[in-house]
Amino acid sequence: MDMKTLLYNITFNCTEMFSSCTFKSLQKDCCEMFIPTFTEYGICFVFNSQHHLKSILDIEYPEVEIQNIQETDPDWAVRFVVRNTDTPIWIYITSSDELASTDTQPHHVWDFNVEEVMFSVKETYTTTDTAQLSIKQRRCAFDEDIKLAGYTDYSYTLCTRQCRMNNVLRLCKCIPYFYPSYKRPCDIMDLICVSEKLDEISNLDHCNCYLGCLNTVYEVEKLDALGTGREDTWRSTLTIKFVSWPMVKYKREVLFGWVDLLVSFGGIAGLFLGFSLLSGVEIVYYFTIRAFFMVLMEKDELRRIKKEESMKPIPPYDLSLTPYCISKPLPGYGIDQVLKNYKQSEKMGKQMVLGRRRLKPPSDVMIPPFGIEFMN
Repeated sequence: MDMKTLLYNITFNCTEMFSSCTFKSLQKDCCEMFIPTFTEYGICFVFNSQHHLKSILDIEYPEVEIQNIQETDPDWAVRFVVRNTDTPIWIYITSSDELASTDTQPHHVWDFNVEEVMFSVKETYTTTDTAQLSIKQRRCAFDEDIKLAGYTDYSYTLCTRQCRMNNVLRLCKCIPYFYPSYKRPCDIMDLICVSEKLDEISNLDHCNCYLGCLNTVYEVEKLDALGTGREDTWRSTLTIKFVSWPMVKYKREVLFGWVDLLVSFGGIAGLFLGFSLLSGVEIVYYFTIRAFFMVLMEKDELRRIKKEESMKPIPPYDLSLTPYCISKPLPGYGIDQVLKNYKQSEKMGKQMVLGRRRLKPPSDVMIPPFGIEFMN
Protein backbone atom coordinates (compact mmCIF):
# COMPACT_ATOMS: atom_id res chain seq x y z
CA MET A 1 0.00 0.00 0.00
CA ASP A 2 1.46 3.36 -1.00
CA MET A 3 1.53 6.44 1.23
CA LYS A 4 -1.35 8.18 -0.53
CA THR A 5 -3.71 5.27 -0.07
CA LEU A 6 -2.64 4.82 3.55
CA LEU A 7 -3.22 8.48 4.39
CA TYR A 8 -6.56 8.51 2.59
CA ASN A 9 -7.77 5.50 4.57
CA ILE A 10 -6.94 6.98 7.99
CA THR A 11 -8.50 10.42 7.43
CA PHE A 12 -12.11 11.58 7.27
CA ASN A 13 -13.87 11.21 3.94
CA CYS A 14 -16.42 13.71 2.70
CA THR A 15 -19.44 11.87 4.11
CA GLU A 16 -17.84 11.81 7.55
CA MET A 17 -16.80 15.46 7.25
CA PHE A 18 -19.88 17.22 5.83
CA SER A 19 -23.57 16.74 6.45
CA SER A 20 -24.94 19.27 3.92
CA CYS A 21 -23.57 21.76 1.38
CA THR A 22 -25.10 24.70 -0.48
CA PHE A 23 -23.77 26.85 -3.33
CA LYS A 24 -25.72 29.72 -4.93
CA SER A 25 -28.78 28.77 -2.87
CA LEU A 26 -28.80 25.29 -4.40
CA GLN A 27 -28.33 22.12 -2.41
CA LYS A 28 -25.27 20.22 -3.61
CA ASP A 29 -23.73 16.82 -3.08
CA CYS A 30 -20.86 17.47 -0.67
CA CYS A 31 -18.71 14.74 -2.21
CA GLU A 32 -19.02 16.42 -5.62
CA MET A 33 -18.65 19.92 -4.26
CA PHE A 34 -15.66 19.33 -1.95
CA ILE A 35 -13.02 17.06 -3.47
CA PRO A 36 -9.96 15.89 -1.51
CA THR A 37 -6.46 16.83 -2.61
CA PHE A 38 -2.99 16.28 -1.19
CA THR A 39 -1.15 19.32 0.13
CA GLU A 40 1.94 19.87 2.24
CA TYR A 41 -0.37 19.92 5.26
CA GLY A 42 -2.01 16.63 4.34
CA ILE A 43 -5.43 16.02 2.80
CA CYS A 44 -7.56 19.11 2.25
CA PHE A 45 -11.06 19.36 0.81
CA VAL A 46 -11.08 21.93 -1.99
CA PHE A 47 -13.95 23.69 -3.70
CA ASN A 48 -13.77 25.25 -7.18
CA SER A 49 -10.12 24.27 -7.59
CA GLN A 50 -8.10 22.93 -10.50
CA HIS A 51 -5.92 20.88 -8.15
CA HIS A 52 -7.82 17.88 -6.87
CA LEU A 53 -7.60 14.12 -6.98
CA LYS A 54 -8.77 12.52 -10.20
CA SER A 55 -9.13 9.10 -8.60
CA ILE A 56 -8.02 7.10 -5.58
CA LEU A 57 -8.83 3.51 -4.63
CA ASP A 58 -12.03 2.77 -6.56
CA ILE A 59 -13.35 6.35 -6.41
CA GLU A 60 -13.45 8.41 -9.61
CA TYR A 61 -13.92 12.16 -9.16
CA PRO A 62 -15.60 14.17 -11.93
CA GLU A 63 -13.93 17.05 -13.71
CA VAL A 64 -14.50 20.35 -11.96
CA GLU A 65 -16.01 23.21 -13.93
CA ILE A 66 -14.53 26.39 -12.47
CA GLN A 67 -17.29 28.70 -11.24
CA ASN A 68 -16.90 32.47 -11.49
CA ILE A 69 -18.64 34.16 -8.58
CA GLN A 70 -19.39 37.79 -9.38
CA GLU A 71 -22.22 38.57 -6.98
CA THR A 72 -22.35 39.66 -3.36
CA ASP A 73 -25.86 38.52 -2.58
CA PRO A 74 -25.77 36.33 0.55
CA ASP A 75 -27.85 33.72 -1.25
CA TRP A 76 -24.96 33.23 -3.73
CA ALA A 77 -22.46 32.21 -1.07
CA VAL A 78 -20.88 28.88 -0.13
CA ARG A 79 -22.43 27.29 2.93
CA PHE A 80 -21.65 23.93 4.53
CA VAL A 81 -22.43 22.06 7.73
CA VAL A 82 -19.84 19.80 9.35
CA ARG A 83 -20.51 16.78 11.54
CA ASN A 84 -17.59 17.07 13.95
CA THR A 85 -16.99 20.25 15.96
CA ASP A 86 -14.25 18.95 18.22
CA THR A 87 -11.23 20.03 16.15
CA PRO A 88 -10.80 23.54 14.65
CA ILE A 89 -10.81 23.69 10.86
CA TRP A 90 -8.33 25.73 8.83
CA ILE A 91 -9.99 27.81 6.11
CA TYR A 92 -7.91 28.87 3.07
CA ILE A 93 -9.31 31.24 0.43
CA THR A 94 -7.26 31.11 -2.78
CA SER A 95 -7.57 31.33 -6.53
CA SER A 96 -8.65 28.26 -8.46
CA ASP A 97 -5.05 27.68 -9.61
CA GLU A 98 -3.53 27.99 -6.13
CA LEU A 99 -2.98 25.46 -3.35
CA ALA A 100 -2.51 25.74 0.38
CA SER A 101 1.18 25.43 1.21
CA THR A 102 3.63 26.03 4.03
CA ASP A 103 4.26 29.53 2.63
CA THR A 104 0.75 30.69 3.45
CA GLN A 105 -1.20 30.96 6.66
CA PRO A 106 -4.90 30.07 6.90
CA HIS A 107 -7.25 32.99 6.41
CA HIS A 108 -9.33 31.82 9.32
CA VAL A 109 -9.12 29.06 11.91
CA TRP A 110 -12.74 28.12 12.45
CA ASP A 111 -13.38 27.25 16.08
CA PHE A 112 -17.18 27.12 15.50
CA ASN A 113 -17.82 30.49 17.14
CA VAL A 114 -18.24 32.25 13.77
CA GLU A 115 -21.06 31.67 11.32
CA GLU A 116 -20.00 33.96 8.44
CA VAL A 117 -16.63 34.76 6.87
CA MET A 118 -16.64 37.71 4.46
CA PHE A 119 -13.61 38.46 2.32
CA SER A 120 -12.45 41.01 -0.25
CA VAL A 121 -10.54 40.50 -3.48
CA LYS A 122 -7.64 42.51 -4.90
CA GLU A 123 -6.40 41.50 -8.33
CA THR A 124 -3.25 42.60 -10.13
CA TYR A 125 -3.04 41.92 -13.85
CA THR A 126 -0.24 42.69 -16.30
CA THR A 127 -0.59 43.90 -19.88
CA THR A 128 1.04 41.95 -22.69
CA ASP A 129 3.40 44.80 -23.65
CA THR A 130 5.46 44.00 -20.54
CA ALA A 131 6.61 40.77 -22.22
CA GLN A 132 9.45 42.80 -23.77
CA LEU A 133 10.89 43.23 -20.26
CA SER A 134 12.77 40.60 -18.30
CA ILE A 135 11.20 38.86 -15.32
CA LYS A 136 13.42 40.84 -12.93
CA GLN A 137 12.39 44.13 -14.53
CA ARG A 138 8.64 43.55 -14.37
CA ARG A 139 8.90 41.51 -11.12
CA CYS A 140 6.36 38.94 -12.18
CA ALA A 141 6.21 35.84 -14.37
CA PHE A 142 3.76 34.74 -17.05
CA ASP A 143 2.74 31.10 -17.38
CA GLU A 144 5.10 30.60 -20.32
CA ASP A 145 8.09 32.18 -18.56
CA ILE A 146 8.58 29.45 -15.94
CA LYS A 147 7.42 25.90 -16.58
CA LEU A 148 6.55 23.82 -13.51
CA ALA A 149 6.58 20.03 -13.35
CA GLY A 150 3.06 18.68 -12.95
CA TYR A 151 1.31 22.06 -13.33
CA THR A 152 0.10 23.88 -16.42
CA ASP A 153 -0.31 27.29 -14.77
CA TYR A 154 2.22 29.35 -12.86
CA SER A 155 1.82 30.93 -9.43
CA TYR A 156 4.15 31.83 -6.60
CA THR A 157 2.97 29.08 -4.25
CA LEU A 158 3.22 26.44 -6.97
CA CYS A 159 6.75 27.64 -7.76
CA THR A 160 7.81 27.36 -4.12
CA ARG A 161 6.26 23.87 -3.98
CA GLN A 162 8.31 22.97 -7.05
CA CYS A 163 11.43 24.32 -5.36
CA ARG A 164 10.88 22.29 -2.19
CA MET A 165 10.12 19.23 -4.31
CA ASN A 166 13.43 19.66 -6.15
CA ASN A 167 15.25 20.05 -2.83
CA VAL A 168 13.76 16.78 -1.57
CA LEU A 169 14.68 15.05 -4.81
CA ARG A 170 18.24 16.35 -4.59
CA LEU A 171 18.76 15.51 -0.91
CA CYS A 172 16.69 12.34 -0.45
CA LYS A 173 16.42 11.01 -4.03
CA CYS A 174 12.62 10.74 -3.94
CA ILE A 175 9.42 12.79 -4.06
CA PRO A 176 6.91 12.89 -1.16
CA TYR A 177 3.39 11.62 -1.75
CA PHE A 178 1.80 15.09 -1.67
CA TYR A 179 3.73 16.28 -4.76
CA PRO A 180 3.11 15.27 -8.40
CA SER A 181 4.73 11.85 -8.82
CA TYR A 182 7.05 11.98 -11.80
CA LYS A 183 9.98 10.38 -9.91
CA ARG A 184 10.33 7.62 -7.33
CA PRO A 185 7.88 8.24 -4.44
CA CYS A 186 9.25 8.40 -0.91
CA ASP A 187 8.75 5.47 1.45
CA ILE A 188 8.85 5.48 5.25
CA MET A 189 12.67 5.49 5.42
CA ASP A 190 12.85 8.33 2.90
CA LEU A 191 10.47 10.40 5.01
CA ILE A 192 12.99 10.12 7.85
CA CYS A 193 15.52 11.77 5.53
CA VAL A 194 12.96 14.48 4.72
CA SER A 195 12.37 15.12 8.42
CA GLU A 196 16.09 15.36 9.19
CA LYS A 197 16.78 17.81 6.35
CA LEU A 198 13.59 19.83 6.65
CA ASP A 199 15.36 23.17 7.20
CA GLU A 200 17.49 22.75 4.10
CA ILE A 201 14.48 21.60 2.08
CA SER A 202 12.47 24.65 3.16
CA ASN A 203 15.24 27.05 2.11
CA LEU A 204 13.97 29.11 -0.85
CA ASP A 205 16.99 31.38 -1.34
CA HIS A 206 17.88 29.91 -4.74
CA CYS A 207 14.37 29.24 -6.04
CA ASN A 208 13.97 32.41 -8.17
CA CYS A 209 10.21 32.42 -7.66
CA TYR A 210 8.22 35.52 -8.57
CA LEU A 211 4.61 36.53 -8.22
CA GLY A 212 2.42 35.63 -11.13
CA CYS A 213 1.61 38.44 -13.56
CA LEU A 214 -2.03 37.64 -12.82
CA ASN A 215 -2.13 37.61 -9.04
CA THR A 216 -5.18 37.67 -6.77
CA VAL A 217 -5.08 38.40 -3.06
CA TYR A 218 -7.95 37.43 -0.74
CA GLU A 219 -8.31 39.10 2.63
CA VAL A 220 -10.86 38.38 5.35
CA GLU A 221 -12.63 41.65 6.08
CA LYS A 222 -15.40 40.67 8.46
CA LEU A 223 -16.36 37.82 10.77
CA ASP A 224 -19.91 37.44 12.06
CA ALA A 225 -19.85 35.78 15.45
CA LEU A 226 -22.42 33.19 16.40
CA GLY A 227 -25.33 34.83 18.18
CA THR A 228 -26.42 33.80 21.63
CA GLY A 229 -29.16 31.23 21.87
CA ARG A 230 -28.27 29.62 18.56
CA GLU A 231 -28.86 25.92 18.17
CA ASP A 232 -26.03 23.45 17.78
CA THR A 233 -26.88 23.19 14.08
CA TRP A 234 -25.86 26.81 13.52
CA ARG A 235 -22.69 26.22 15.49
CA SER A 236 -21.56 23.71 12.87
CA THR A 237 -22.60 25.88 9.89
CA LEU A 238 -20.26 28.26 8.09
CA THR A 239 -21.02 30.69 5.26
CA ILE A 240 -18.22 32.13 3.09
CA LYS A 241 -18.98 35.05 0.76
CA PHE A 242 -17.74 38.34 -0.71
CA VAL A 243 -17.97 41.37 1.52
CA SER A 244 -18.51 43.88 -1.30
CA TRP A 245 -18.46 44.36 -5.03
CA PRO A 246 -16.82 45.43 -7.32
CA MET A 247 -13.38 44.18 -6.41
CA VAL A 248 -10.21 46.28 -6.57
CA LYS A 249 -8.05 45.78 -9.66
CA TYR A 250 -4.48 46.94 -10.16
CA LYS A 251 -2.77 47.12 -13.54
CA ARG A 252 0.92 46.61 -14.26
CA GLU A 253 1.97 48.13 -17.60
CA VAL A 254 4.90 49.78 -19.40
CA LEU A 255 4.50 53.55 -19.21
CA PHE A 256 7.53 54.45 -21.36
CA GLY A 257 9.12 51.82 -23.60
CA TRP A 258 11.71 51.70 -26.37
CA VAL A 259 9.18 52.72 -29.01
CA ASP A 260 8.21 55.78 -26.96
CA LEU A 261 11.91 56.66 -26.57
CA LEU A 262 12.47 56.37 -30.32
CA VAL A 263 9.44 58.54 -31.05
CA SER A 264 10.65 61.18 -28.57
CA PHE A 265 14.13 61.35 -30.09
CA GLY A 266 12.61 61.44 -33.57
CA GLY A 267 10.41 64.36 -32.60
CA ILE A 268 13.35 66.30 -31.15
CA ALA A 269 15.51 65.61 -34.22
CA GLY A 270 12.70 66.60 -36.56
CA LEU A 271 12.06 69.83 -34.65
CA PHE A 272 15.65 71.08 -34.41
CA LEU A 273 17.44 69.35 -37.32
CA GLY A 274 14.69 68.56 -39.79
CA PHE A 275 15.74 64.93 -39.53
CA SER A 276 13.42 61.97 -39.47
CA LEU A 277 13.74 58.23 -39.35
CA LEU A 278 12.80 58.05 -43.03
CA SER A 279 15.64 60.43 -43.89
CA GLY A 280 18.10 58.20 -42.06
CA VAL A 281 16.84 55.16 -43.95
CA GLU A 282 17.20 57.02 -47.26
CA ILE A 283 20.80 57.99 -46.47
CA VAL A 284 21.70 54.39 -45.72
CA TYR A 285 19.85 53.26 -48.84
CA TYR A 286 21.61 55.69 -51.20
CA PHE A 287 25.12 54.89 -49.94
CA THR A 288 24.69 51.11 -49.74
CA ILE A 289 21.97 49.34 -51.71
CA ARG A 290 21.56 51.94 -54.46
CA ALA A 291 25.31 52.39 -54.93
CA PHE A 292 25.85 48.63 -55.09
CA PHE A 293 23.19 48.03 -57.74
CA MET A 294 24.33 51.07 -59.74
CA VAL A 295 27.88 49.70 -59.96
CA LEU A 296 26.63 46.20 -60.68
CA MET A 297 23.94 46.89 -63.27
CA GLU A 298 24.91 50.24 -64.90
CA LYS A 299 28.61 49.81 -65.66
CA ASP A 300 28.29 51.04 -69.28
CA GLU A 301 26.38 54.12 -68.19
CA LEU A 302 29.03 54.96 -65.60
CA ARG A 303 31.81 54.59 -68.21
CA ARG A 304 29.93 56.92 -70.56
CA ILE A 305 29.47 59.55 -67.84
CA LYS A 306 33.14 59.31 -66.90
CA LYS A 307 34.20 59.75 -70.55
CA GLU A 308 31.94 62.79 -70.99
CA GLU A 309 33.32 64.40 -67.85
CA SER A 310 36.91 63.92 -69.04
CA MET A 311 36.13 65.54 -72.43
CA LYS A 312 34.61 68.68 -70.95
CA PRO A 313 36.79 71.84 -71.24
CA ILE A 314 38.82 72.79 -68.23
CA PRO A 315 36.99 75.44 -66.20
CA PRO A 316 38.85 78.70 -65.53
CA TYR A 317 40.21 79.41 -62.10
CA ASP A 318 40.41 82.95 -60.81
CA LEU A 319 43.37 83.40 -58.44
CA SER A 320 42.84 87.11 -57.91
CA LEU A 321 41.97 88.54 -54.50
CA THR A 322 39.91 91.36 -55.97
CA PRO A 323 36.30 91.10 -54.76
CA TYR A 324 33.73 90.32 -57.44
CA CYS A 325 31.82 93.49 -56.56
CA ILE A 326 34.78 95.56 -57.82
CA SER A 327 35.82 93.61 -60.92
CA LYS A 328 34.59 90.53 -62.71
CA PRO A 329 36.42 87.21 -62.30
CA LEU A 330 39.55 86.93 -64.43
CA PRO A 331 40.14 83.76 -66.49
CA GLY A 332 43.03 81.58 -65.45
CA TYR A 333 44.05 78.15 -64.37
CA GLY A 334 45.02 76.89 -60.97
CA ILE A 335 48.40 75.40 -60.20
CA ASP A 336 46.84 71.95 -59.80
CA GLN A 337 45.50 71.97 -63.35
CA VAL A 338 48.79 73.28 -64.74
CA LEU A 339 50.74 70.51 -63.03
CA LYS A 340 48.24 67.95 -64.30
CA ASN A 341 48.73 69.09 -67.91
CA TYR A 342 52.51 69.04 -67.49
CA LYS A 343 52.56 65.49 -66.14
CA GLN A 344 50.28 64.26 -68.94
CA SER A 345 52.52 65.81 -71.62
CA GLU A 346 55.66 64.40 -69.98
CA LYS A 347 54.12 60.92 -69.85
CA MET A 348 53.24 60.98 -73.56
CA GLY A 349 56.78 61.99 -74.53
CA LYS A 350 55.82 65.50 -75.47
CA GLN A 351 58.72 67.18 -73.74
CA MET A 352 59.51 70.69 -74.74
CA VAL A 353 63.20 71.60 -74.96
CA LEU A 354 64.34 75.23 -74.83
CA GLY A 355 67.86 75.36 -76.26
CA ARG A 356 69.76 72.55 -74.56
CA ARG A 357 67.75 72.65 -71.35
CA ARG A 358 64.53 70.89 -70.59
CA LEU A 359 61.62 73.01 -69.57
CA LYS A 360 61.38 73.19 -65.82
CA PRO A 361 58.14 72.24 -64.12
CA PRO A 362 55.62 75.08 -63.99
CA SER A 363 55.78 75.11 -60.20
CA ASP A 364 59.44 76.19 -60.43
CA VAL A 365 58.99 79.04 -62.90
CA MET A 366 55.58 80.40 -61.99
CA ILE A 367 55.59 83.21 -59.46
CA PRO A 368 52.30 83.78 -57.65
CA PRO A 369 50.95 87.29 -57.11
CA PHE A 370 51.92 89.14 -53.96
CA GLY A 371 50.26 87.62 -50.90
CA ILE A 372 49.21 84.38 -52.64
CA GLU A 373 50.85 80.98 -52.42
CA PHE A 374 49.96 78.03 -54.62
CA MET A 375 48.84 75.10 -52.49
CA ASN A 376 48.51 71.56 -53.80
